[in-house]
Amino acid sequence: MKIALVGNTVTEEALADVIHHQSPGVQVDGFPTVPNAAFSRAVDEDVPLFRITSDGELEPKTDQLPRLLSAYDARHVSGPGQLEVVEKPLNDAGQSYIGPTSAETVYEADKTKIFEVFPPDTEVLPPTRVLETSDPDIVKEAIDDLGGDVVAKFVGDYGHHFDGSAAGRTRVLGESDPAGLREFAEQSVLDSGRILLQRYVPGRQFSYTCLLDGNGAVFRLGENICYKHRFDGETGPLCDGTGAVTIDNTVPGLVTPEDVEWITNRIVLPFRDHVERQTGRSPKTFLNIDLIKASNGRLYLLEINTRAPGGNTMANLISGLETPVAEMLQAAQEGRLSELTPVYKRGASVVVAVFPTIYPAPYAEGQDEPTLVLPKVAFDSRLRLYTGWVDVLDETSDAVTVSAKLYTTMVVSLHGPSVRTAADEIYEWLATVVPPTTPDGFDYRRDIGASVERSLPAGGPRSS
Repeated sequence: MKIALVGNTVTEEALADVIHHQSPGVQVDGFPTVPNAAFSRAVDEDVPLFRITSDGELEPKTDQLPRLLSAYDARHVSGPGQLEVVEKPLNDAGQSYIGPTSAETVYEADKTKIFEVFPPDTEVLPPTRVLETSDPDIVKEAIDDLGGDVVAKFVGDYGHHFDGSAAGRTRVLGESDPAGLREFAEQSVLDSGRILLQRYVPGRQFSYTCLLDGNGAVFRLGENICYKHRFDGETGPLCDGTGAVTIDNTVPGLVTPEDVEWITNRIVLPFRDHVERQTGRSPKTFLNIDLIKASNGRLYLLEINTRAPGGNTMANLISGLETPVAEMLQAAQEGRLSELTPVYKRGASVVVAVFPTIYPAPYAEGQDEPTLVLPKVAFDSRLRLYTGWVDVLDETSDAVTVSAKLYTTMVVSLHGPSVRTAADEIYEWLATVVPPTTPDGFDYRRDIGASVERSLPAGGPRSS
């Protein structure tokens, strides 16, 4: 079997690593669209779809595209950045792939599109107002109507207006930060003509991830908690991901079988059918769905992403998936996921992300990027190390020295018999690798999995 992964993030690195462990005979080729030395090392053949110009700029490299159009049993295309390079050539050649189409990515890029699928009277979404003005009086009226603080979502290209992580495009604002909300609304309306405000719902957030095969089948990878706040206790600014945890590929004590059925019937299937009506194609892609369970037990949809989940969630869920990932991707490619039953390992998967201490704030002009020496993890180690957005400065047989870009520097993943044992093993390893936190160094959260462990039902999960 041959599988092509088009992308360049921790998501693709984790997919390649797990496939090699589960299915040693499968060839995994990587087609990165930007440099990522760790991903290039993780695949059997590295086929760059970019070149670096004489002035240091990146531009697409198309002479390698015939390789992607050759005989692969599955092709996975990560997201919008990759679609710009490969979507048209694949379509022109009549070659299908797993991943979103450009028409499907708009449901993530434009936060208001979700209301075409779930009108306010469906009660799937929290109470919401979409404003076409940043007039302070109208914004205040909307906040008063929604009741207190709100979740404000940027509509448009967030990076054109704000520095730092794109996770900042969603913020809890309102009466507690009127100046912050005013600026946020002004910039969103300036970019797209709209700002989205939702009632802030206290509760516990989690994610649901599945894979669709273009023939209507739904393959559930599971549920997890993906931590997105910078500091312990889910405090501080939102980030792209600071860790994750799942138990038996779900979250006992939070997510029930009835919840999973509700998500499938009230969100996944209506969304799948709507997209097919609008685009003429039943989706053949991952769906990564963010939800919140309110204190009264009611579920609310927060966001749907029509692409593979980020590295924290992908590494988290596939480390607990007994069904071979290569077989899952091949079945999705061939439109026969209905023949494949998901099987999950017993136990817990924990992920901890390491990032520059300054994250998610941007580096100051002229500020040096911090460096870190990462030991190479043995292939047979159950602790798995995936490298994020870094520059490789030096490499030996035992270690790699990297300088960190703004985002996640590395993701450490481990599956064990319980949350505590998996987390303890990761944190013991990190203590030997990451120096004590300094303002110009690296940091990571020390509480990943703690809240889940405390809320487990009596007895907790059993190991396999």
